[in-house]
Amino acid sequence: MAKIKIHRVEGTFKGFNIASSGLATIKFRAPYSEIATYLNLIGLQDRDLILAVRESNDSKFQKVGIVRLKEIKFKGDDGADFIFKGEKMEIPTFDSFLDKVVVFAVKPIKDGDD
Repeated sequence: MAKIKIHRVEGTFKGFNIASSGLATIKFRAPYSEIATYLNLIGLQDRDLILAVRESNDSKFQKVGIVRLKEIKFKGDDGADFIFKGEKMEIPTFDSFLDKVVVFAVKPIKDGDD
């Protein structure tokens, strides 16, 4: 059985919004120094992923929910923006993360993970 890789990226939490349909959009900006890590995420676009976030190396990851990586916007020397979308997420946990450097982790879903 193939091992499922967890991808971790350090970046700044840039906020979220929730549409009237209930679909939430979450944004992170990763610095250019993380390019080798986030290039690996390109192959995960439009796949179901488990998203988790932690505020520091001393804290535990908080599971946010099941999302899809909808877009990676490359910003040159400013890094890249990651845009995730999902319906079943723990949005209130994000209030303390706004404009802070966090580590976000994504893991492709396999049967039984949700």
